[in-house]
This record gives sequence, structure tokens and C-alpha cells, in this order.
Amino acid sequence: MRPTMVLLCRPLTASTVITRLKAMGEYQSEEYFDRLTVGDCEFGVDLSGSVIDDYDEEELADVELTAAEVQSILIEYRSASCAKTLLIPLLDGLTGFFDTNFGRILSFDEVREEFRRNPEWDWRKP
Repeated sequence: MRPTMVLLCRPLTASTVITRLKAMGEYQSEEYFDRLTVGDCEFGVDLSGSVIDDYDEEELADVELTAAEVQSILIEYRSASCAKTLLIPLLDGLTGFFDTNFGRILSFDEVREEFRRNPEWDWRKP
């Protein structure tokens, strides 16, 4: 299985994220993971929202959201450089949270700032 990341945001923001995702490349709906191809990069996308069940209330409280007001988008990626190609335009101007699945949950603002300060930033490394 490839690494994954999760975008956590309110439904209106999630709708914008989904629209942007589908417009970024070739998007194909599949039974389990939808497929998105952007240039040479391929992503698996789960829009079901079921990954939110993996979070406990304490984790959601840390990001000031409750399960009732958050939508989750799970994205499977091949490399950090591919994920970066997707994330920078995807998160532009939006608010929400990025779960690295490597022990950190960052606001979209923090993600943008990390990429601004260090274009080679890899959230998978401590």
C-alpha cells in the first residue's frame, strides 16, 4: 500500500477540494479508490468520508472540529513530490487540516508556509 494523507475540512471547503481534485487531471471513479492522474503522478482518492471513523474525539478536538462538522478526504500517493504537486494548488486559499499520517496534523496555512520556506519539505521526515 502506498502512503496516504487525509484532508479534514468543513463540508463547503471539502466541496471546493473535490471540485479542484476532479479538475486537476484525469479523474476516474472506481469501486474503492477513485483514480486521479496528474502528469506522471497517480493518486488514489477516497471521498466516502469513512476514514473519519479512525479518528477519536480528542484528535478532532485538537483541530477544533467535531465528527459531525468535518469531511475527510483520503489521498493515496506515490511520492512526496507527487503529493506536493497536488497539495499546493489544491489547498490554495482554503482552510482545513492536513493529516500527514506520520504523526502530525497541520493547518492548511501551516502546510503552505512549510512549502514556502522549504520547497523540498517532506512531512514524512521528522
